[in-house]
Amino acid sequence: MISITENEGNARLTAALPRVMISLLGIEKILPRMGDLALFLPMLATAGTGQPLTCYNSLYGGPRQADEPDGPEEYHVVLIDNRRTELLADAEQRDALHCIRCGACLNVCPIYRNVGGHTYGTTYSGPIGSVITPHLRGLQDWKHLSSASSLCGACTETCPVKIDLHHHLLQNRRNAIQEKPGVLMKLVFQAFAFLMNSPGCYKTIRFVSRAMQPFHGLVKGTRLDPMYAWTKTRDLPPVAPQTFKEYWRTRS
Repeated sequence: MISITENEGNARLTAALPRVMISLLGIEKILPRMGDLALFLPMLATAGTGQPLTCYNSLYGGPRQADEPDGPEEYHVVLIDNRRTELLADAEQRDALHCIRCGACLNVCPIYRNVGGHTYGTTYSGPIGSVITPHLRGLQDWKHLSSASSLCGACTETCPVKIDLHHHLLQNRRNAIQEKPGVLMKLVFQAFAFLMNSPGCYKTIRFVSRAMQPFHGLVKGTRLDPMYAWTKTRDLPPVAPQTFKEYWRTRS
């Protein structure tokens, strides 16, 4: 049987009207017993929207019978692997397959709350999407998602099935570098480390950034913009008029 949980009723409507019903689901979404739903349905509702139970919980067990007025004439179930068995074989990160798609990690993620789901460019967004998408669709093509995190750990803390999400984001970053070391990326981080450990250089960069900020509008969003990869679709946050240390000195 297929269990569908929703709050609007759209899935119930679309499952009743078509002549042929085709259900596609990942192999990790299979429960061994009907009684397990008594645990998972309330867990999904509470973690996702704070409800004791969602408004619509439907079970579909096959095509329409002769004495039934609604439902499909044909009923097909397609189980999708898409590298899930490879993730299952990874003892370090296999718990990512425990996800019940409740969205609790999205609700608490400061990155997701600011950029929204469409910016991830894939089916699963937020912390869990950043963790599993590189496994399902290719680590090198989707490794950037694992960097879209503050590593605050709120996602791990709120996950009802205890997936170690923020550590998996770090593990994805590590695996991507080990699999295909990037010379340019290495140089960028070395330069960043040098800058952060050199107060004089940091102050100089800060001074230059403030001085050049009024002129940024002349090249913003063009190929001449050093931040073009960002500014072609987004606004660059302005440099703060004063640092915390400068602000603190005015109060002491």
